[in-house]
Amino acid sequence: LGNYTVEENEGISRPSPLQAERDWKFYAVPVIFVIAMGMCLISILLPDESWSEQFMYILFWGTASVVSLAVIYIYGSEFVDQPKLVHTHARVNGAVMYDTPKTA
Repeated sequence: LGNYTVEENEGISRPSPLQAERDWKFYAVPVIFVIAMGMCLISILLPDESWSEQFMYILFWGTASVVSLAVIYIYGSEFVDQPKLVHTHARVNGAVMYDTPKTA
């Protein structure tokens, strides 16, 4: 990642490799998790008139939290931004220097 050279008009005249269109689900699932976790905590902390009704709220929001967290965990690599940068060569004193793998 350390040898990528940014061109002057990158992102304007030609697309940047860092720009990627993300689907709505990559934003919705983490938001659902945060809201469900918050509602579960509120359901635990604030008492209700009937214990069974409060238990159902806790069960519902807890299940929503666990399911959304499981989706994030299972499809975790899809939620991580993994930019694909172009491997370029470096110029040293006008000469082109290509990176070669280091041997032991």
